[in-house]
Amino acid sequence: MKKKVFISGGSSGIGEYVANNLLANCEVYTASRSPSKHPEIIFFPCDLRDDQQIISLAEKLSKLDINVFIFNAGIGYFGDFWSISLQQEKEMLQVNLWANMVFMNYLLPKVSEKAQFIFIWSVAGKTLFSGGAWYQASKFWLRGFVGSLRKELGNRVFLINPKIVETNFHKNNQTSFDEYKKTNLQDILEAVQDGIDWKLPQWEIDL
Repeated sequence: MKKKVFISGGSSGIGEYVANNLLANCEVYTASRSPSKHPEIIFFPCDLRDDQQIISLAEKLSKLDINVFIFNAGIGYFGDFWSISLQQEKEMLQVNLWANMVFMNYLLPKVSEKAQFIFIWSVAGKTLFSGGAWYQASKFWLRGFVGSLRKELGNRVFLINPKIVETNFHKNNQTSFDEYKKTNLQDILEAVQDGIDWKLPQWEIDL
């Protein structure tokens, strides 16, 4: 029987690549503001900036016997600290951090005790670079949250940290990341597959 996998932010970038490539062996559900382009993916519209939409989606997912929840959605605005607007700052904290905490708060009491939680995050939660103060704040904070969850839930929780990935994520940013090392999408997919198959050697994987 195919495992049921949910992926947030599954309509573009890393999430889209992972979702499309898991279809061969998994039943895939995604959620984002934009619909999935693949007809076999079961899509739920959800704006992660809206708590009520997150709660409503969590209620629906809790009734579907999902085996693996993959939290991938994220946004980033980059540039000098003062150049990022307060609205952009709030949006990063809401989508990158708070939305995941709301999801987990509503899901954990209602899903199987065998359900897995995989967070596709970033080495930006462990290293420092110029032009990403707010983005990195959200990533450092989330890493602490996931690490604590691992202590509570044991080997059901994993964190995957790619480096810069060649997607449209950084397309309109003021900061150049050309000097930084890259992670390819296939490596992320393989790490996710290992997580689904309980093969990851440790809770946190840096790619």
